[in-house]
Amino acid sequence: MNHTNQRATHFRSMVAMCAIGTFALPAAGLSSAVQPATIPYLSADVPQATEVNAAFTDFAQDRVDLVVAFEEMRHATEHVINRWSVAQLMGTSDAMVGRYADARKIKNAHRPVRPYCATGARWPDSARTIGSDIEVLLINEDHLNPMTRAAIIEALPVLKDMGFKRLALESIPSDTVAQQLAKGFVPDAPSSGVYLREPVEAQLVHRAVELGFQLVPYDTDTEGEDREASQAAALNRFIKLGGGRLVVVAGHAHVSKADGWLGEKLEHTYPGRIFSIDQTRGAEAQCDKSVISRRLVNAALPDTTTNTARLRVDAEIITPATMASDRERATKSSWLTLAGLRHPLRVNSNELCPSKEGACLIQAYRREAPIGSVPEDRFLAVNNGWSGFLFVTPGRYVIKGLNTSGHGSSINVTVP
Repeated sequence: MNHTNQRATHFRSMVAMCAIGTFALPAAGLSSAVQPATIPYLSADVPQATEVNAAFTDFAQDRVDLVVAFEEMRHATEHVINRWSVAQLMGTSDAMVGRYADARKIKNAHRPVRPYCATGARWPDSARTIGSDIEVLLINEDHLNPMTRAAIIEALPVLKDMGFKRLALESIPSDTVAQQLAKGFVPDAPSSGVYLREPVEAQLVHRAVELGFQLVPYDTDTEGEDREASQAAALNRFIKLGGGRLVVVAGHAHVSKADGWLGEKLEHTYPGRIFSIDQTRGAEAQCDKSVISRRLVNAALPDTTTNTARLRVDAEIITPATMASDRERATKSSWLTLAGLRHPLRVNSNELCPSKEGACLIQAYRREAPIGSVPEDRFLAVNNGWSGFLFVTPGRYVIKGLNTSGHGSSINVTVP
């Protein structure tokens, strides 16, 4: 089976076997070398599978301009978005074009927001409570909620100070891409997969390289429990090479130390101690409005509403709902600043797509970035006259607009 179709098969098998909340999308890594007419992300028994498969293939494989592909996805999924497998593809598409609030809405429609809020120490400084004897730290992300990626970015300086020097990312699809990433180049191409092309994930890579982390690819093309075992084997090989403590970023339930997941496989094969953190269950927790920052909570708390016992992790990050907002692009104080790493830049879609023809994809590129890089930020405005913020690190930028007809304009700006 070719590499691309393996990923699609893996996606279908995970939909069939996993419950909402513990489901993990396949790791980004769709091959650009093999591009069949339509990749079967959804099995044929899903309503409108043919249309959705074709639309997401266009989206992930750059068959058409990104703004056109996104419009195809919206149209194809409109009447079947109640299906979880379809919702994940649409949510992934929303995240890739910077429509994070929409991606969260899709996720929460299928998994109601968790009403649990626990007392804990403020993240990321609380990471320092992780024992010095812990050589491997597992932490997960929610692929449909890049706020969980932001929590990892914010923790990188603390983790580096603690002696963590290597960062293993499930989103790295190959050694070839890993070599490009090590140079600070995140290709905005199908070879990177859909996760790396999401700007917050790309920023995670940039920040890690800037801080001196060694990037480690560890995902494989196997499926189900075989995938967990092969990932654990790959990580064990890197651990044996030495070179500092290791942070492993995985999706959803892969960090669990039970039920055949990666955390359990690694715990049974690695002789040292590992520490596992879940942050998907506590995302958008219904905390008091006075709680405005993340906190690290011991998973052994007796509160029966916590789900970490089923996942079997050591701790979890609670992210209060106050950090999330439908208007995250309308305020300078959005989580998208990544705790001050990025600055707000106001843009208007009419200025960048003056013809006002349909949606407008707005992207911010560093002037010195290699051609073909993932932009520092992007947002697809579906309505004319949208005004809001992109979020970028200080530097010189070209801000480009593109509408559904392939037309648009650009402006040069400097962000101090």
